[in-house]
Amino acid sequence: MNEYTQLIERFLTAYQSLDHKSMAECYHTSASFTDIAFRLNGKKQIHAMWQMICNNGIKVEIEGIKATGNIVRARIVDTYVFSDTGRTVVNKIESAFEFQDQLIIVQRDTCNALEWARQAFGGLKGEIAGRVGLLRRKAAKKKIDGFISSHPEYA
Repeated sequence: MNEYTQLIERFLTAYQSLDHKSMAECYHTSASFTDIAFRLNGKKQIHAMWQMICNNGIKVEIEGIKATGNIVRARIVDTYVFSDTGRTVVNKIESAFEFQDQLIIVQRDTCNALEWARQAFGGLKGEIAGRVGLLRRKAAKKKIDGFISSHPEYA
């Protein structure tokens, strides 16, 4: 097991424990995070997102971690209630991590956006949100900006 795999195991264990502070310690100051909704730059923004997610409660299952050179990939399943609709979401995610100075510098999460949106919204809104990334990103930006504005430590 290489040092990067150990870092991701520590990160994911903290995630399972909803320990956003320990998760944030795994990121480089200049890190970036992307998924089907968020486009975040810098450790503070990423930490704010993880605190927002952990505060809402989430169940995290780790299905596997694999290192290939300097990239570590993890398969996880997040189960949570989507706060905007109150609907339960079971989201299968593939995460890819890159590193600098023994910390995460890039995290890219992918999942089936249409499957996620169908669970999160249902109906026509789910079909549209699943197909139009701009709508997901706009809603996520509004949510994280609101969270950051109410938590001055992230400003």
